[in-house]
Amino acid sequence: MIPPPPAHALSRTWMFIDISGSVSRYSDRGYTEAHALNAECLELFTQAVESRGGQVVKRIGDAVLSVFDEAQPALDAALASLDALANPETPWSGRGLHARAGINHGPVIEDGGDVYGDVVNVAARLVNLASADEVLLSEAAFGGLADEARGRAQRVDALALRGKDDMIATFRFRWTGSDPPTEDTGLTSMGDAEPTLLVPRRLRLRLGEQFVDLGPEQRRARLGRSRDNDIVVSHPSVSRAHAEVLLRGHSFVLVDKSVNATSVRVTGSSPVRSVREQVTLVGRGAIVLGRADEDVIHFDAN
Repeated sequence: MIPPPPAHALSRTWMFIDISGSVSRYSDRGYTEAHALNAECLELFTQAVESRGGQVVKRIGDAVLSVFDEAQPALDAALASLDALANPETPWSGRGLHARAGINHGPVIEDGGDVYGDVVNVAARLVNLASADEVLLSEAAFGGLADEARGRAQRVDALALRGKDDMIATFRFRWTGSDPPTEDTGLTSMGDAEPTLLVPRRLRLRLGEQFVDLGPEQRRARLGRSRDNDIVVSHPSVSRAHAEVLLRGHSFVLVDKSVNATSVRVTGSSPVRSVREQVTLVGRGAIVLGRADEDVIHFDAN
């Protein structure tokens, strides 16, 4: 459990905004051109932040971390940046650049020009989960928005962020250039109706006489060689803590944590080999940890 923040911690809005797809841009355009283009884009982010009362804390690679007193100007800065890059009527049109952002609100410790706290970590995870031309906000940040902005947000099924046991309610804004724009942002209006979260399903994992049922009551199952796992596979190629199956929103995902990979085959599909990545489990299928081909873990999601 994360301890409560000290009394002198400041509660503010924190935003990561990132250039989407910058790795492929370096290989496609060459280092010099891609670096110059990314530098211009980061300057665009900086101007959007500062013109709305925010402060750039630091640049981290192709991302900018900034802080605002409130959530609304942070969202405005993010949407202005997305609009500048994605709108075909701006000077950036046709340059192949896209942005994504993650916004959270809460207390952190500011020390020596740097910031520490779970609030910033969640903002970083949100931007990593966001797609190009998309802004993801935590429920804490969403609560600080103006009514008009809240009416244009779309609620996403609760997400499980790495390193956190609790599900995080998440809201998104997305640029959709082909749809009628809302005001001057180019974002589709989501309407005023409160969205409904999908009801979580259930999944059973079974290996011989071992089985575990996942659902709202138990959201995680650990797989591996160690005896304290929920499903134990005693094979030398299997890591002690090899993989986990998690309920994330309304989906079940397998997250590989091993060095020898995990194979997943959904019935009727080709096998998928996962190395330190995640695979969504749908319907029925089989899981093989490492090279333990005789110890097949069967799954059934319903």
